[in-house]
Amino acid sequence: MNPLRTISFSPRNMFRLAGTVCSAFRSLPSAKYPAGLFLEPSANCNLKCTTCVTVDYRTRNKGFMDFDKYKKVIDQVKPAYLVLGGYGEPTLNKRYLDMIRYAKKKRISVKSVTNATTLNEKMAEEIVSSGLDLLNISLDGATKETFEKIRVGANFDAVIRNIGFIVEAKKKFGRAKPALNIDMTIFKDNVHEIPALIRLCHDRFGVQPVFSLFMLYDKDDKRHLALEDDEKTRGYLQEGVREAERYGYGSSRSSLTINLEVLKMKYTKKVTSPCYLPWLGINLTWDGRAFPCCYYYDCQVELGNVFEEGFQQVWNGQKFQSFRKALAKSRDSIKICSVCTIEDEGLNQLFRNAVTVCPPLKKMSAIDFGKLN
Repeated sequence: MNPLRTISFSPRNMFRLAGTVCSAFRSLPSAKYPAGLFLEPSANCNLKCTTCVTVDYRTRNKGFMDFDKYKKVIDQVKPAYLVLGGYGEPTLNKRYLDMIRYAKKKRISVKSVTNATTLNEKMAEEIVSSGLDLLNISLDGATKETFEKIRVGANFDAVIRNIGFIVEAKKKFGRAKPALNIDMTIFKDNVHEIPALIRLCHDRFGVQPVFSLFMLYDKDDKRHLALEDDEKTRGYLQEGVREAERYGYGSSRSSLTINLEVLKMKYTKKVTSPCYLPWLGINLTWDGRAFPCCYYYDCQVELGNVFEEGFQQVWNGQKFQSFRKALAKSRDSIKICSVCTIEDEGLNQLFRNAVTVCPPLKKMSAIDFGKLN
């Protein structure tokens, strides 16, 4: 589930979103305050997943985000939505629940990710009571053998139990939130368990799972894990679609259908359309370093440190503006961006429609609209 779907439609949030989209359309070096704030409560993780790029390639220091610094950046940015994620397990931060509560007091929509290994009954109840809007739980296998082979260090039975604690806590307190997103990253080692995962999530939790294709990032030596566009692979995905339809799971069906459509081009297509992420949101490591998006897991570009310099000095500082200017010109001008396979077709279509209806708008934007066709 997209965190945007959990945002309250307050005047402040709508104004922030409108300003952010306008900044993305113009794609100039400077930008309005971002709608999204993506924070890393913990750079430490208790697992060593076979698909995780940080296990083998991250060189930056690990640690936990200081709560006072966290509050300061929340107050400076005042985002419409907050994502507690990054490249570690957020719940390992001792102030994790306080982080959620503080943001909710500021009327900010909050999403968090977790591997669910650290949860227990008490913590599940506290998470539900905290006001968290969306909880994304990674579940990369429907059987103990497959799951524990991929998510090294995790216990399948314990994770299933812990997810159940969240489901039961929501029932106990009569809460609709947090919305639960059970996410399977699909690749060669688990694609055969897609139908079984749908059945598991239905029978144990009553939750629709969603499916994401494994990301290569900038590391070709993990290409052997990526799915092939072959009859066997498509058969597993199509069986998953049928299983989702059997349960009336629209989100599961939609994610699998999209994956079927992009499977052939996911690892081969050269994406040339504009990227808008450095105008839409800001990502911060546990120690305040800014980075453009999830592809920059090791802060491979230096944009500044919000804890040391302040948010505004970083967000529209020379380094961030130079990065935006280069990215607006071409993804090829930045090594990591040149291999990225992510594109925002929603905004691309919105901007195409805008300049079709009002051609003079093109003069207000740095976008090469020829790349949107």
